[in-house]
This record gives sequence, structure tokens and C-alpha cells, in this order.
Amino acid sequence: MERWGVAAAQSLTARPCIDTSQRLPHMGGELGNALCSAFFANGWIARVGDTRAGEPTARGIKAFSAASFDVARAMSMHPDSLGVEDA
Repeated sequence: MERWGVAAAQSLTARPCIDTSQRLPHMGGELGNALCSAFFANGWIARVGDTRAGEPTARGIKAFSAASFDVARAMSMHPDSLGVEDA
């Protein structure tokens, strides 16, 4: 977890969560919140306009790909996939 910028702690819990506006699943709980905060702090994801939505930046795609996350596949699962911003 430290390599993602999240301090290791036994109290971090994860749970499935459905976004109330778009009805899409995401990771909730303390772990989801900690990862989301770290991803924004590292510049790996950026807000989409004035919305709560986020999308990976070019920098984020490199970081996620280096960790073997298939970003293109994940983005293709979202019905409203947006373009990726340059970082």
C-alpha cells in the first residue's frame, strides 16, 4: 500500500459501493477513500469539469499500467468513457 501513497493500517476496510448518480460500482470504505485521495495527490486522476467524476491522466495511465492494471479495459467498461487528459 505504501507504494501507492497509502499508509499501511489494519483498520482500512473496503466495501462495494454503487454511485448514486451514475449507478456504477466502485470501491468504498476507508481503503477506497485512501486510494482515491492518493491517486488525486499523485496526479494520477483528475476531476472531470465541476463534477465528482474522475478520469486517469496520462501520468496515471503510466503508473497504473506499471502496476499491471488494464486501464483501457477499465475505461471501456464505463458507458460514458471520456478522453484522457495529458499530464
